[in-house]
Amino acid sequence: MGTGATVLAQSSSPLAATNSKPALSGCKTAQGSVQFDFEGASRSACYVEDERTFTILVTPEHQPPINPSPWYAFRYSAAAGGNLNVTVRYLGAKHRYAPKWSGRGVPAALAVNVAQDRSAVTITLPPGEGVVSSQRLITAIHYNKQLGQLVTAGKGKRIVLGTSHGGRPIEAVRLGNANAPRLIVLLGRQHPPEVSGAVAMDAFAQTIAKLVRTGAIDSREFQFLIIPQLNPDGVARGHWRANLGGADLNRDWGKFKQPETRAVGDWLAKLPAQVKPVLMLDFHSTDRNLFYVQGEEASEQGKRFLAAWLGGKESAFASFPFSIEQRDANPGSATTKNWFSVTYGIPAYTYEVGDETDPTAARAAAEALAQTLIPSLISASPVVARKCEPLAHGSSQFAFSGWAGPLLPVFVHKPSSAGANSRIVFVMHGVQRDGDRYRDEWRDLADKHGLIIVVPTFGRKDFPTTESYNLGNILDANGRRNPQTLWSFSAIEPLFDEIVCRVSGNQRGYALYGHSAGGQFVHRYVAFADAPRLQAAVAANSGWYTMPSKAAFPYGWGGDVAGLVVPEKAFQRPLTILLGTQDIDRNDPNLRKNAEADRQGLTRFARGHSFYAAAREQAGPSAPFGWKIAYAPGIGHDNGAMAPFAIQHLIDVGT
Repeated sequence: MGTGATVLAQSSSPLAATNSKPALSGCKTAQGSVQFDFEGASRSACYVEDERTFTILVTPEHQPPINPSPWYAFRYSAAAGGNLNVTVRYLGAKHRYAPKWSGRGVPAALAVNVAQDRSAVTITLPPGEGVVSSQRLITAIHYNKQLGQLVTAGKGKRIVLGTSHGGRPIEAVRLGNANAPRLIVLLGRQHPPEVSGAVAMDAFAQTIAKLVRTGAIDSREFQFLIIPQLNPDGVARGHWRANLGGADLNRDWGKFKQPETRAVGDWLAKLPAQVKPVLMLDFHSTDRNLFYVQGEEASEQGKRFLAAWLGGKESAFASFPFSIEQRDANPGSATTKNWFSVTYGIPAYTYEVGDETDPTAARAAAEALAQTLIPSLISASPVVARKCEPLAHGSSQFAFSGWAGPLLPVFVHKPSSAGANSRIVFVMHGVQRDGDRYRDEWRDLADKHGLIIVVPTFGRKDFPTTESYNLGNILDANGRRNPQTLWSFSAIEPLFDEIVCRVSGNQRGYALYGHSAGGQFVHRYVAFADAPRLQAAVAANSGWYTMPSKAAFPYGWGGDVAGLVVPEKAFQRPLTILLGTQDIDRNDPNLRKNAEADRQGLTRFARGHSFYAAAREQAGPSAPFGWKIAYAPGIGHDNGAMAPFAIQHLIDVGT
């Protein structure tokens, strides 16, 4: 130790003197210091090597460590004139987390050297001061603010479920009506160092709260219990994995020997009889983005939910690719996932985020997945029993409010022969927004074939532009992505549920037809929408197309919408490109004429061929491909004349 060094406790190298006593409160010399005097700091031993060199020994809070997550966090200061070198050594673990720096300004340099055997990491710090931690520090101050934000954003209630070993409150927010029959549980921070999972959970929960507040999630049907920090003692004390009782909380479910898990179990046990958990998500971190889901024990409903919510989306989010691993339930396991699955027979997923996943990407993916959570649950479940006005026979109309967007006029025709299993066909109108005319042009076909025709009408007041209707309202006027719940595409699935309810139906899926601008809506719906119950789609005489290419939207699947389309999933959907052979009028005033559209062809007929050929080539010769091209001989740009040719592509599938 150099001359003039001041040490808070006797300090020396752990390798040089085995009988030396570490400075548990930190180390200090005339040239620098290391301290552990803040919430989230690791309970570590500190040794002075020389004036500007320190060693920190981080150890697990209990032995033996399982799934080692060696947490370190310390505050440092370094005098001018040279760098400070801090070596973090791990007992019973290998290096896992790259150091994160926080403080005022940005350090000029933060050199990191990991030992060859990964037993230690040396961090070189420039003059100044700051905090270094293995992951971003998210502690009680953050959670207090987050819980308040959830209450405000979702009109929720803040509740205390119990207290930890250390007397800290186990706090939660309850969103939705307390008597809503379907409960979704969100859990976080069982393991203190797993901060990337906490980042994703924060974004996920905030999105859910906004959907509840706007009515996009029906708070009479769904409620949420959100517990962002189940292990407050471990977070505050910088634990690797356990609570203050030395237990891994994610191995205590069903046993309930720890006050933290027992508080949740007791709360669930006191739920009203009509309230049942239907889903649990437990947010964690590991070396990659991953969802652990049920294996063969999953119910048919659970399998449908998995397919609707996560299936085919593994590469859908920019910078957030993920994998799905199915794991069978182990009756002796006390993990959260296993206990919720076995106890309630529900989907119970472990939502893992990579340790070093970009936080912006993790948040964006979480927001998108939160937006599709309830539609996926609804699509996987039997229609919720509820009161709705019966749909009369013949032609009628009603106003639909059961989605996050504006009120939609809906024109319908229900033949006298229609029953609980009749095919439901959505007909998408053209640029004139004349849903009543489209309904009437399909009326005779509906009577002949026993079809229930539904024409949602996107009027010019609320959907004034091409972008807001047939381009899906994916982007706002500034080119930013709108929430998926506000896409025009997002009206279809909840409207299907409304129609099924109104006809007391048993239908499990629907068909979708559109002509002209409606055809544009349909082919983009097939690519961009979450449509788990779409059974057949016909895009007739579209004026131009969003091509299956990397070109910028709206002429391709790239640019501002990159990552929203999963090609493999889109190409497997049942889409028919229906073309009138006489739709070849280049002088039609409603035909888009510009360089991008004309590259697809000079007429609607030519452009349809280009679109289909590009998709067939993009999909590849051996990949599953559900698209086809068909013709209406002698027909021009006429919805009423095209409709009879669409029938065979809409009704030859199961209901």
